[in-house]
Formats: sequence, structure tokens, C-alpha cells
Amino acid sequence: MNYSSDSLIATIRLRAGLPEDALITDAQILEAMSYELSQTILPMVIEAGAEYYVTWEDFEARRPAIYEIPALAVGKKLRDVHLVTNNQNENERQINGVIPQLALSNIAQSYEANWQRYYDQTGFVIIGNKIHIFPLNTYTQGYIRMYYYRRPNQCVLVSEGANITVLNSTQFTVPAVPAGWGATEQIDLIQRTPSFDCIYENVTATIVGTTFTVPTTADLTTGDHVNLTGETSYPQMPVDLQNMLIQSVCMRMYEILRDDGRLSLASAMYDKMKANTMKLISPRVDGRVIKIQSTNGIGSYLP
Repeated sequence: MNYSSDSLIATIRLRAGLPEDALITDAQILEAMSYELSQTILPMVIEAGAEYYVTWEDFEARRPAIYEIPALAVGKKLRDVHLVTNNQNENERQINGVIPQLALSNIAQSYEANWQRYYDQTGFVIIGNKIHIFPLNTYTQGYIRMYYYRRPNQCVLVSEGANITVLNSTQFTVPAVPAGWGATEQIDLIQRTPSFDCIYENVTATIVGTTFTVPTTADLTTGDHVNLTGETSYPQMPVDLQNMLIQSVCMRMYEILRDDGRLSLASAMYDKMKANTMKLISPRVDGRVIKIQSTNGIGSYLP
């Protein structure tokens, strides 16, 4: 099945009854798709609480312990913060512990002795768009792992990207390089299967002919997609929600056309679709209850 932006544009035109004319252009529909994905679908999916769009970024522990929240974090908010081990391969790092969030008032509850400052609690606070871990020199080894909801890439046409056909250790080949690309570009490499997550982000690629040279292709397979950084020809979302995206874009088109009658009908259908979709996407695992285990319960103090 074709889940590309081009296919969605064609479906939106068909469902909304929009002819291919200058009144509603493909560029307008594409812009509406990106808007509805980020402003309607994404908040709804996050609200479902099933860890969609959750990813992480690791920061080497340092002094002072002040770290910028990742640029692609939705709303500059975090899902969780962990301390992980010092393994070079981030996928093999073990979690050493959860770093709790503190209120700003907690960091004022400190005292000094022997010219050193001590804190009643250890954890992080968010100040602006950074996290500050107190005491500032608590963690000097390992990595600080921030989990966050990743903002999906901007939707673009298929012609603004390419599919990988040939792979080796540091190079891959595509049938044709999109128009306007230079000899060096920042690219995202996107998996060929739903939900079209980024395998590598913001990679510097050198382009000669139709061959790209990159630091590594270890996690790529033929058929994966290449787009400029921050773009994707395949909307990054659970494909079962594409009908909702289509419906919401149709509503925006009716607003542009000031067609109140069809907008009212589309809105009623959207509400029904949303109720059914929320049941579809959460919980992620049926028939299993999540168990919460505490290391601070009464049982922890039994001999």
C-alpha cells in the first residue's frame, strides 16, 4: 500500500471532491497535512499515553550538569530522564537509575559545610529549555538520557526525496538525486516501513552522481528513504491514523472554500473517527496489566 504524501494528496482530493485547479494547489494540501499532523494528530496520539513518538538522546555526563532539551522535543518537554552506563554503543547502555525531577524550591534547601554546598535531594529541574542536575557535580561518568516526544518531519512530495537501491558500508545509491540538491547536504534517512521513523538524523552526506557517502549505513536496508533533514515523503505517523489525517485536511479545505455545509458533515464524521481511533491506538498491548513495582515499599525493609 502506498503511504506517501503524493498518495495522500490524491486521496484528499478524491474524498473532498477537490478538482486539480489553481483554487486548491497540491502545495496548500501538503502544508495542511503537515499542520494537521503536528497540531491535531500528534497531540491526540500523545494524549493516548501509549509511548508513540517517544525516543531518546544521550548526553555525556559533564560538569556543570546543565543540558539542553533536544531541539526536536515536542513543546520542549521531556518524558523521563535516566542515568545510563558509559558504553560506546548507545543501544547497549544499561540504565543505572532514574533521575527524579525536583521543584525549584528543592534546590534552595541546601546547606554549606567546609566550603562545599550540600543538597537535601538529588535530581533535575527545568530552567528555560535546559535541565540542571543538582548537585551540579553529582554525575561525572556515563550518560544522561533524555526521553522525549519527537516532532515528526515536515511532509514533502516523493520527488523531493529518493529510495535507496544499493548499499555498502559508507555509501548508498539512489536512482536519481532530487532537483536542487548540491554536492553536500544534511539528510535524514527514513525507514521504508511504517511508521517511517528516522534511522539516522541530520547526517552530512557527500553526493557524487547518484552515490551518497555517509559515516555509516549499518542500520539501513534497500528501500529506505533519503530526504533533506527535517523532511519526509512519507508522513511519520501510525498508518492506521491516516484516515483521520485525511479527514482533518478535508475539513481545512472546506474552511478555505467557505463550504459550511460540507464542513459540518466532515466535522461530525471526524468526531466519530476520533472516538474509534483512540480505542485503536491505546492500550498498545491488550490483555496485559502494567505492574508498578516500588523499591521503597514496606517489603523493602523486611529482613
